[in-house]
Amino acid sequence: VVLVECEGSEAVIPAAQKHAAAGAKVTVLQVFDPQYTEKLCRKLRQDGWMGASKSVEVSQAIATEYRQRFDAATEAVIDALRSDGLEVERVVRSGDLVNTTLRLAEASGDVGMILVAQPKRSWLARWFSDLNVRVLIDKAPCEVQLVQLQS
Repeated sequence: VVLVECEGSEAVIPAAQKHAAAGAKVTVLQVFDPQYTEKLCRKLRQDGWMGASKSVEVSQAIATEYRQRFDAATEAVIDALRSDGLEVERVVRSGDLVNTTLRLAEASGDVGMILVAQPKRSWLARWFSDLNVRVLIDKAPCEVQLVQLQS
Protein backbone atom coordinates (compact mmCIF):
# COMPACT_ATOMS: atom_id res chain seq x y z
CA VAL A 1 0.00 0.00 0.00
CA VAL A 2 1.36 3.39 -0.98
CA LEU A 3 -0.15 6.27 0.99
CA VAL A 4 -0.47 9.51 -0.93
CA GLU A 5 -0.86 12.35 1.50
CA CYS A 6 0.68 15.36 -0.23
CA GLU A 7 2.43 16.81 -3.21
CA GLY A 8 5.85 15.26 -3.53
CA SER A 9 4.49 11.80 -2.75
CA GLU A 10 6.10 10.61 -5.96
CA ALA A 11 9.21 10.23 -3.80
CA VAL A 12 7.75 6.86 -2.74
CA ILE A 13 7.89 5.54 -6.32
CA PRO A 14 11.45 4.10 -6.14
CA ALA A 15 10.63 2.32 -2.88
CA ALA A 16 7.39 0.93 -4.33
CA GLN A 17 9.22 -0.26 -7.45
CA LYS A 18 11.92 -1.87 -5.33
CA HIS A 19 9.55 -3.70 -3.00
CA ALA A 20 6.79 -4.69 -5.40
CA ALA A 21 7.20 -8.35 -6.24
CA ALA A 22 6.83 -9.34 -9.85
CA GLY A 23 3.12 -9.58 -10.58
CA ALA A 24 2.16 -8.07 -7.22
CA LYS A 25 -0.57 -5.46 -7.05
CA VAL A 26 0.27 -2.05 -5.62
CA THR A 27 -2.57 -0.27 -3.87
CA VAL A 28 -2.35 3.51 -3.90
CA LEU A 29 -4.43 4.82 -1.01
CA GLN A 30 -5.68 8.39 -1.01
CA VAL A 31 -7.27 9.40 2.31
CA PHE A 32 -9.12 12.71 2.38
CA ASP A 33 -9.51 14.55 5.66
CA PRO A 34 -13.19 15.56 5.72
CA GLN A 35 -12.34 18.38 8.15
CA TYR A 36 -9.44 19.83 6.09
CA THR A 37 -11.34 22.78 4.63
CA GLU A 38 -12.85 23.75 7.97
CA LYS A 39 -9.49 23.48 9.75
CA LEU A 40 -7.78 25.64 7.14
CA CYS A 41 -10.52 28.27 7.14
CA ARG A 42 -10.43 28.41 10.94
CA LYS A 43 -6.65 28.93 10.83
CA LEU A 44 -7.02 31.67 8.19
CA ARG A 45 -9.62 33.43 10.36
CA GLN A 46 -7.42 33.15 13.46
CA ASP A 47 -4.45 34.60 11.61
CA GLY A 48 -6.50 37.49 10.23
CA TRP A 49 -6.44 36.42 6.59
CA MET A 50 -10.22 35.88 6.50
CA GLY A 51 -13.11 37.69 8.12
CA ALA A 52 -14.89 36.22 11.11
CA SER A 53 -17.80 34.92 9.04
CA LYS A 54 -17.39 31.76 7.05
CA SER A 55 -17.30 32.40 3.31
CA VAL A 56 -18.92 29.60 1.33
CA GLU A 57 -17.06 30.63 -1.83
CA VAL A 58 -13.67 30.57 -0.10
CA SER A 59 -14.43 27.23 1.55
CA GLN A 60 -15.50 25.75 -1.78
CA ALA A 61 -12.42 27.10 -3.53
CA ILE A 62 -10.15 25.59 -0.86
CA ALA A 63 -11.96 22.24 -1.05
CA THR A 64 -11.66 22.20 -4.85
CA GLU A 65 -7.97 23.11 -4.75
CA TYR A 66 -7.31 20.44 -2.08
CA ARG A 67 -9.00 17.76 -4.17
CA GLN A 68 -7.26 18.80 -7.42
CA ARG A 69 -3.78 18.87 -5.88
CA PHE A 70 -4.39 15.58 -4.10
CA ASP A 71 -5.66 13.94 -7.30
CA ALA A 72 -2.67 15.25 -9.28
CA ALA A 73 -0.22 13.84 -6.71
CA THR A 74 -2.00 10.49 -6.75
CA GLU A 75 -2.10 10.33 -10.56
CA ALA A 76 1.64 11.05 -10.74
CA VAL A 77 2.36 8.09 -8.46
CA ILE A 78 -0.05 5.77 -10.31
CA ASP A 79 1.24 6.72 -13.77
CA ALA A 80 4.85 6.13 -12.78
CA LEU A 81 4.10 2.73 -11.23
CA ARG A 82 1.99 1.61 -14.19
CA SER A 83 4.66 2.72 -16.66
CA ASP A 84 6.98 0.37 -14.79
CA GLY A 85 4.60 -2.51 -15.55
CA LEU A 86 3.07 -2.77 -12.08
CA GLU A 87 -0.61 -3.49 -11.54
CA VAL A 88 -2.00 -0.55 -9.58
CA GLU A 89 -5.30 -0.20 -7.76
CA ARG A 90 -6.44 3.24 -6.62
CA VAL A 91 -8.44 3.37 -3.41
CA VAL A 92 -10.00 6.64 -2.27
CA ARG A 93 -11.36 7.01 1.25
CA SER A 94 -12.46 9.82 3.52
CA GLY A 95 -11.54 9.79 7.18
CA ASP A 96 -8.72 9.39 9.62
CA LEU A 97 -5.44 8.46 7.89
CA VAL A 98 -4.28 5.90 10.44
CA ASN A 99 -7.54 4.04 11.02
CA THR A 100 -8.47 4.08 7.33
CA THR A 101 -5.08 2.64 6.39
CA LEU A 102 -5.26 -0.02 9.09
CA ARG A 103 -8.77 -1.06 8.03
CA LEU A 104 -7.67 -1.40 4.41
CA ALA A 105 -4.55 -3.40 5.31
CA GLU A 106 -6.47 -5.72 7.63
CA ALA A 107 -9.35 -6.21 5.17
CA SER A 108 -6.93 -7.01 2.35
CA GLY A 109 -5.04 -9.60 4.34
CA ASP A 110 -2.14 -9.61 1.90
CA VAL A 111 -0.47 -6.23 2.37
CA GLY A 112 3.28 -6.75 2.54
CA MET A 113 4.33 -3.17 3.22
CA ILE A 114 2.91 0.30 3.73
CA LEU A 115 4.90 3.18 2.23
CA VAL A 116 4.29 6.65 3.64
CA ALA A 117 5.67 9.87 2.17
CA GLN A 118 6.55 12.23 5.00
CA PRO A 119 6.77 15.91 4.07
CA LYS A 120 8.96 18.37 5.94
CA ARG A 121 6.82 20.27 8.43
CA SER A 122 7.13 22.63 11.36
CA TRP A 123 8.19 20.97 14.62
CA LEU A 124 4.61 21.09 15.96
CA ALA A 125 2.99 19.68 12.80
CA ARG A 126 5.77 17.06 12.65
CA TRP A 127 5.09 16.07 16.27
CA PHE A 128 1.39 15.41 15.53
CA SER A 129 2.19 13.69 12.23
CA ASP A 130 4.90 11.57 13.82
CA LEU A 131 2.47 10.54 16.53
CA ASN A 132 0.08 9.25 13.85
CA VAL A 133 2.92 7.49 12.05
CA ARG A 134 4.01 5.80 15.30
CA VAL A 135 0.46 4.54 15.86
CA LEU A 136 0.39 3.24 12.27
CA ILE A 137 3.76 1.50 12.73
CA ASP A 138 2.69 -0.04 16.04
CA LYS A 139 -0.67 -1.33 14.80
CA ALA A 140 -0.02 -2.22 11.15
CA PRO A 141 -0.09 -5.91 10.23
CA CYS A 142 3.04 -5.39 8.11
CA GLU A 143 6.17 -3.26 7.79
CA VAL A 144 5.69 0.52 7.48
CA GLN A 145 8.43 2.37 5.62
CA LEU A 146 8.74 6.16 5.75
CA VAL A 147 10.08 8.10 2.78
CA GLN A 148 11.22 11.59 3.77
CA LEU A 149 10.37 14.30 1.25
CA GLN A 150 12.95 16.93 0.47
CA SER A 151 10.60 19.86 0.09
